[in-house]
Amino acid sequence: MDKLNEETEKIVKAYFEKPDKDLKEIFEEFTKGLSEEEKQVFYKNLKDIVS
Repeated sequence: MDKLNEETEKIVKAYFEKPDKDLKEIFEEFTKGLSEEEKQVFYKNLKDIVS
C-alpha cells in the first residue's frame, strides 16, 4: 500500500505543479510503458482511492 500511496502522491504533485496539463495527460505519463494488465491495476487502484 505504501507504493500505491507514493505513486498517488506523485500524481497529485504533478497535477498541481503542471497546471497546463489535465489529469488524463498526467495519468498517461505515469502509465507509459506499462502493460495493459498493469494499466488496469493502476486505474482500478486509483478508482478505489477516489471512491
